Amino acid sequence: MFHETLALVKVSDECDGCGRCVELCPFNSISILNGKAHQTAPCALCGICEIVCPLNAIELVPLVNVKSFSSITLQRLPDGIMECVFCKIIKGELPARIVYEDEDVIAFLDINPVAPGHTLVVPKKHYKNILDAPEEVVAKVFTVAKKIAEASIKALQAKGVNVLTNAEEVAGQVVMHFHVHVIPRYDKNELKFEYPGYKYKEGEADEVAKRLRKVLNA
Repeated sequence: MFHETLALVKVSDECDGCGRCVELCPFNSISILNGKAHQTAPCALCGICEIVCPLNAIELVPLVNVKSFSSITLQRLPDGIMECVFCKIIKGELPARIVYEDEDVIAFLDINPVAPGHTLVVPKKHYKNILDAPEEVVAKVFTVAKKIAEASIKALQAKGVNVLTNAEEVAGQVVMHFHVHVIPRYDKNELKFEYPGYKYKEGEADEVAKRLRKVLNA
């Protein structure tokens, strides 16, 4: 299913062979051999096995830059494998480290964080992305994101926070369930958003602004 390993699965002697990691690994990367978990296929670095192990006996050793993991895996994940992992978390079918939950929104730690405290804020009702979600849902999600951002400053002594969302694959969306990233920042070099820049041709900026105003004022 997955042909290029992104991590090595290290299993300590504490493993009792319960098989929870085997049951929940979406890539069938782990098997039980001689009463202990072993990596028997390429690992996609999803991190689920680390979370579900009741004895904390599993550690993933990345073979790629984890900060660029999302963009790397977008092109490698089998069709449907990440289709709606968030709904499964909301239903309790997959584990997550939940930091906030109310009737409409849930927030949990990203399993592949770019910084300590990297949190995903997710509406419990499924919407593909911000373009699909009603305004009241977007407002509620960002209200909770603000709470998480404030908590990151107070609880984790973060110096700043990035709050962002991606819509559609071309923009870097991996899981097709609307979510907002809240990323605490401790050092300005932890995460870089580097863009080549775009220079408008003569008259182009005016035309772009005109077209946007026409739609917004319709």
